[in-house]
This record gives sequence, structure tokens and C-alpha cells, in this order.
Amino acid sequence: MPPFVITGASSGIGHALARHLAAAGERVIGIARRAEAMPAGVTPVTVDLARPGAGAAALEARLGRTAVDALVHCAGYGDFVPLELTSADDARRQLQVNLLSAAELVQSVLPGMREAGRGRIVLVSSIASRFSSPMGGWYHTSKAALESYADTLRQETAGFGIDVIVVQPGVVRTPWYATATKDLVARTAGTPYEQAGAAAARYHRRSSTAATACEADDVVATIVHALAQARPRTRYLVGRGARTAVLLPRLVGDRTYDALVQRQFGIPTVRR
Repeated sequence: MPPFVITGASSGIGHALARHLAAAGERVIGIARRAEAMPAGVTPVTVDLARPGAGAAALEARLGRTAVDALVHCAGYGDFVPLELTSADDARRQLQVNLLSAAELVQSVLPGMREAGRGRIVLVSSIASRFSSPMGGWYHTSKAALESYADTLRQETAGFGIDVIVVQPGVVRTPWYATATKDLVARTAGTPYEQAGAAAARYHRRSSTAATACEADDVVATIVHALAQARPRTRYLVGRGARTAVLLPRLVGDRTYDALVQRQFGIPTVRR
């Protein structure tokens, strides 16, 4: 049977999805840096997606031209630091993992899907694609770009029987936020962003344990549901408060939203 290919299969949403599909008897190929961290029953492809072209090359070496049932891109990370303090190399790395590695893998699996006349491509984005917040600029940028890419891909491949699906989780209870913000305080200490960095780190720590946060299994349930539909929706929001979060910036306007964000993150404002 054609396999499911899942990136980020060693942790978080990707690990939970790979575990679920393997337990259901599906053939699953997991792509991640750590084979030992992938669930039992998953065929590992060990690769660092931060290396341009590495993911596609490794997958092609494993599969050749074998068609896959679905590609689910869960891999992604956030490097939370002010834009002014983010090096070009760090920005490129985040774009490579969150966006370009997905595009490379899509190019790898599309010929087989097209020949089969069917296939599903699921890109796990975030509600962060629809708004911006301090210290996470390149993460927001990567997710917004991923969704623009998905829109064009959907239009270009619809005639081949291929569905492109975007999943937009809100805050998910995984180690993701702890990892994203672990160096934020240290990297902003002694800079003009010191107070804002500490405030943003506190905010994200609270958010990751709040009642509105969802579980990785909630995102998995949405992905599995979408894969099972004859005509899936193009986008799926996941999590309590996710819809409000993506609508609010459009409802209140930029200046009001900026003021709300500054208050929410505890960032001081300049009186003019």
C-alpha cells in the first residue's frame, strides 16, 4: 500500500500523527533528525531538513518513484528573537525548515501522485500565519509564506486529483514554546529589547499551559479527518480561540491590534 510520509516525526504533532497512523496499520515513513525518537512501526528517514535538498534526496533514495498516499509536513520550529538581532543565517535556516523543505519534498512526491491520479499534501501551518507578534517575526513570516505557497500549489495541482490542505493549530501543549523561547531572555539581555524579551517569554510560557491550549492529539484528529474526506476543506483551524485569534486583527485594524499586542505582551509604549 502507498505510504504516508510525515516530517517532524520525532516530536510534537508529527510524532503523534506517525504513532496514530502506524498503530492503525498504515505504512508510515517518518522524516526527522533522530530515528530513535520516532514511534514504533515507523520507517525512519534520518535527515536534517535545515540542509537544502537533503529531505527530498533522502526520501527519493528510500522510495524511488513509488507513489505516496499523502505527504504531511509537520516539521517546523520557532527561533524567537527580535528581528534586529536575528542573523541572516538564522532567518534562512527557519525559512528552510518551515517552508523550503516542504517545497522540496512536494516536488519529490508530485510526479508519483500525478501518475496515480490522486494524493494528499497536508501542510501544518499555524494561526500565527494570520497575524504577527513581537519576537517571532521570522516564524510568522515562514508560516504566512507556507500558506501562500499552499494556495498556489492547490490551484496548480487540482486537475491532477491532488488535494492540498492547510492545518492551522492554535497553541499546542508540546515542548515547542519552551524550545522557541528558551534563549530569548539571554539573547535580549543588555539590549534595547531586554524588557520586551522577558515579557514575551513570560507570555508564551503562560499560553502553552492555558486552558485554551490544545493537545497534539487534537491536531492529529483534524489531520486524520481531513485525509478521510472525499473533498476536504482547504483549511482547518484547530483549538479553542483559534478563530477569534485569526479574525481579530482584521476586525480592529492595525493600530488597535498593535496596542492590544503591546499590552498583552507587557511591552512598553512610547507616548506621542
